[in-house]
Amino acid sequence: MVERYSVWCFLVVKRTLIGCIRMNAMNPITTAVSGLQSAQTRLTVAANNIANAHTENHRRDQARAMAEPSGGVRTQVDKVPEPGADLVADQVEQKAAAYAFEANLRTLKTMDKAMGRLLSVRA
Repeated sequence: MVERYSVWCFLVVKRTLIGCIRMNAMNPITTAVSGLQSAQTRLTVAANNIANAHTENHRRDQARAMAEPSGGVRTQVDKVPEPGADLVADQVEQKAAAYAFEANLRTLKTMDKAMGRLLSVRA
C-alpha cells in the first residue's frame, strides 16, 4: 500500500514556531485543521442566512461537510431551491458548527502538547 504524503506548513501558536513538516494525509493535525476550516465555513453560512432573513427573495445557503477519502473534511456550499428564512435551523447550525470548531481546536492543542513532550524527551 502506498502512503500519500503532503507538505504542510504550520504555526504553533504557543511556541511561535513556524515550520514545514512532511505528513501522512491521515495525520490528526491536518484532519483537525480541515475540521476548523469546515466549521468556520458553516458558521459564516449560517450567519449570512440569519443576517439576510428579512431580505426579500433571499435564498438561503446550505453548507454540507463531507469526509475526504484521504482524511479530513471538505465543505460544499449550495443555495436552497426556494427563497425563505429558517432561523431555527440556522441557529442550530451555528451552535453545531461552534461545537465542531471547539472539538477540532482541542485536538490541535492536544497534538501540540504531545509534540512538545516528544521534543522534550528527545532533547
